[in-house]
Amino acid sequence: MRILRWIGITAAVLLGIPIAALAVVVMLGVPISLDAFRANIEAVAGEALGRVVEIEGSLTLLPALRPTLEVRGLRIANPSGWDSENFLRLHRAHGTVDLLPLLSREISIHEIAIEGVDVRLETREDGISNWVFEPQASEASTDPTGGPSYGFLRLGELAIRSLKIDFRDAESSETVTFEVVTASGSVGRDERLELSARGHARGQAFEVSVAGGSLA
Repeated sequence: MRILRWIGITAAVLLGIPIAALAVVVMLGVPISLDAFRANIEAVAGEALGRVVEIEGSLTLLPALRPTLEVRGLRIANPSGWDSENFLRLHRAHGTVDLLPLLSREISIHEIAIEGVDVRLETREDGISNWVFEPQASEASTDPTGGPSYGFLRLGELAIRSLKIDFRDAESSETVTFEVVTASGSVGRDERLELSARGHARGQAFEVSVAGGSLA
């Protein structure tokens, strides 16, 4: 009986150490590098968009009751045959997710913050636009017996700083640049859409606010 008791104590200690370490990591908010998964994430994102996707900076997870994922240096390429090599370049972004709704297969994003985005929108003379994506088909995406689907619940807060959009029309050879200094918004399945932005275009300052219905 004494041997069984010591076996039980030893097993409890061995199991308790990693659990306690994980609890400390969560409580202290120790960042975890996900750079080892960079290639896999780039491949999945590239397949979903039908474009080359590269994470040129760091990819970090901050574990907490609301875990945060941060990416630095994201690039989405244009397909071959376009004047510009890149469709989008992102300096930094992070998103925070609410964990409890995931248990009900619902996605509730507490916050998304984006800083430093350059987007190049183009149309060719044949009318084709570079913002039309062609995802690559995969066996996982066509399998009707795949994993459980998740529904979107809400985006609590969206904050964007320094967004630049260049729009070039090949037929007119004209390029128009919109620079958004700040933008913010929120939307939910049972919440009204709220969006506001300010910036300038063609030398004129603008400020817009949009309010609409929910996603229900």
